Amino acid sequence: MISEQQNTLEQLENYIRLRLNYLKLQEDFKSFVSSVSHDLTSPLGYLKFSTDILTSQLGDDANEDIKETARVIANSTFKLSEDAIQIINDAKLKLEKQKKSWLIKDMLISSFKDFEFKFTVNRIIGKIEAELKSDVVLNNYLISFILIMLSEQEVGVNSIQIVELDEMMIINLDILEKKSPNFELLESKLKALKQKEIFRDVCEYLSVEINLYEKDFLIRLSYNLLN
Repeated sequence: MISEQQNTLEQLENYIRLRLNYLKLQEDFKSFVSSVSHDLTSPLGYLKFSTDILTSQLGDDANEDIKETARVIANSTFKLSEDAIQIINDAKLKLEKQKKSWLIKDMLISSFKDFEFKFTVNRIIGKIEAELKSDVVLNNYLISFILIMLSEQEVGVNSIQIVELDEMMIINLDILEKKSPNFELLESKLKALKQKEIFRDVCEYLSVEINLYEKDFLIRLSYNLLN
């Protein structure tokens, strides 16, 4: 089972690298839209304001060619402003459509199912309706790798608690070893996992910290999901 999981994760890693590149490109596109919105609408708005003033200052006895020129400039400026606004709105709408809402609870359940780990939804407690604020695929990847690490050390997940603290969400995985507890070994495995390049890149992108705690004969893995 472990070898099959590893093969699945190796394939997932390739997809995750593409996913990271895609999300970074999406952020660049979002910044570009914001920049274009400012660079286009501001000067066009100023130009429209200026042509309105020019048109209002032209009297009935003004040269017809001058009045026609002012009218053409005013109409062209209005059309450019409308087109610019439409382009920007279309781009923003495209970005909005790409957003999908997930609950942290559903992401966790999906991670367990993907690798056939037995876990019932009633063992997820706390803020179970908390919304995931970052990419679900990357979060699923992190949780999946953590579950594989625990499985290799014959460690099971007893329960999961979702907590809202200040401006971040914390996911606590309460875990218990089937054999005699070996906190040092598990701590070493987690350290090695966090040094893995793709895993580290995902943590940095999501601004996630993962720490291990030992308490009351339980090993608590605290997954800090920053908003």
